[in-house]
Amino acid sequence: MTNEKGEEKRVRAIKIMNQLESLRQQAAILAATHNELVLTKQTLQRLKDLKEDEKALLPIGPNFMVKVNLVDKDHVLYQVNPELVVEMKIDSAIKEIDRMVERIRNDLKRIDEISLKLRKELETILKEIEKK
Repeated sequence: MTNEKGEEKRVRAIKIMNQLESLRQQAAILAATHNELVLTKQTLQRLKDLKEDEKALLPIGPNFMVKVNLVDKDHVLYQVNPELVVEMKIDSAIKEIDRMVERIRNDLKRIDEISLKLRKELETILKEIEKK
């Protein structure tokens, strides 16, 4: 292997390592979002069992809650994007969460597949570099 080809392989190996790190970070963000959605779904399912005018604890931040009286437990507000909030029935919100969770699972699966392919390529390149 010429020095030029060896250098190309080292550069490619570094690029693959950077891609793998980026994919790892993306997977971590998706996993955190997945967990938040699962907790949100559980909360909505419990909310359905409460009675109107029943008191509930509303989280307002880490470790802080406020007592509230439920006025309308059948609807929630969903922030579609920074400019749009829509009101929807809890059952519709749960279905939307299920769709979001499924998309995240598919994205995580794709990240795993891409990462595996990149790790194999990296392993091959590193073996070739070692032979030099």
